[in-house]
Amino acid sequence: MTPRQRRLFALFLGGANLFVLQFLATRNLAEILFGTETVLFLVVVCYFFGLSLGYRLSNRLGGRAFHVLLWVQYAIHLTLPYSLRWLSGWLGDIQATKSAAI
Repeated sequence: MTPRQRRLFALFLGGANLFVLQFLATRNLAEILFGTETVLFLVVVCYFFGLSLGYRLSNRLGGRAFHVLLWVQYAIHLTLPYSLRWLSGWLGDIQATKSAAI
């Protein structure tokens, strides 16, 4: 495989990854927030913010930092369905505790 083909393949995998992640995030947030327009807004904002941040940081990262962020991103993607539910449950528990104290 030539270097150009490797770059194109990496670009293809990145796009496929974004597609799958956006699908999972939209589905999970729709379940948590009962399918409101807020879900669509949050997903679109996060998607474009992630792309903008990635482009902004891409020239400033070294090889080691890139590999660390790659593994962090991989771990986040694997735990996404469970971590969103855990986070929403935790925030709901905090809200219920504050409401009961009042």
